[in-house]
Amino acid sequence: MTREDLTLALAAALAIAAIAGWALHALWTRMRHGGAAGLASHDEMAVRLHDAEEAADVARTNLSQGLAHIQAERAETEEALRRELTQREAELIAAMDSIGELRRDLADWRNAYDAAIANRPDA
Repeated sequence: MTREDLTLALAAALAIAAIAGWALHALWTRMRHGGAAGLASHDEMAVRLHDAEEAADVARTNLSQGLAHIQAERAETEEALRRELTQREAELIAAMDSIGELRRDLADWRNAYDAAIANRPDA
């Protein structure tokens, strides 16, 4: 081995040691400081998740109250429409009875007219 080979080997070994030291230092720093930041972010995520669950509960409550209100309004509207339909049906029955009575009266008048025409002396 010559002097140049030895210099190159030592330079390569020092470069590898420097790179390994830098990588280990970065890993150590990340583990030491990244863990605290990770816990803080976990705590923040837990708080945000709790807030989101509370908001979802409030939304579910509002939704169920809204649905109950809508169903009550629908029942009231349906009852009002049923009453109105019953009233209209009663009016229709009364009108049909009146029409039937008028037709009978008209038939009686026609029969009386026809009888009067038939009983006329100049006919």
